[in-house]
Amino acid sequence: MKHKISITGTALISLVLLAGCAKDVETTDVTGVDAPGSVAGDEVSGAGDTDEAVQFDVNGGTSGTGGTQSSSGDVDPLSVRTVYFGYDEAIISEQAQTIIRAHAEVLMEIPDASLNISGHADERGTREYNLALGDQRAEAVSNYFQQFGIDASRISVTSYGEESPAAMGSDESSWQLNRRAEFDY
Repeated sequence: MKHKISITGTALISLVLLAGCAKDVETTDVTGVDAPGSVAGDEVSGAGDTDEAVQFDVNGGTSGTGGTQSSSGDVDPLSVRTVYFGYDEAIISEQAQTIIRAHAEVLMEIPDASLNISGHADERGTREYNLALGDQRAEAVSNYFQQFGIDASRISVTSYGEESPAAMGSDESSWQLNRRAEFDY
């Protein structure tokens, strides 16, 4: 009997200790990201033009440089041709939607212009995974352009995965700049 109580007591103490040592873990919804060809993930975390990046904070404000700003401090969406994504994500944010919509309006006025979209990922993950994620990001941007009337035959999509970083480094600030889709026409 003493042996059963000892084992039960030890088990209870172990559970209490484990519960006390539990860490708060931040979770991210990556539904569908593991399957190439699906589009899932979190919000776009910023946008920038082809030369410099404009970072959007969580509340939609801007920081950093790049893009053309009006006197009110808003960035002209036509001066931006890069949209940024969160870790493991390919969802178009409101800021990216504004940028893409502005460019789609211009493209509708130039019916013979073609649109090239390249998807990129940060260095984390396997080469194959990052190529698939870059493709998902480029396809998400392509699909959004198509929603505004740009014919799919005018759009080419390429994924570079992690192979063409915008920023060198193995830290969050570099990774944020590398999780992107760029477009040109």
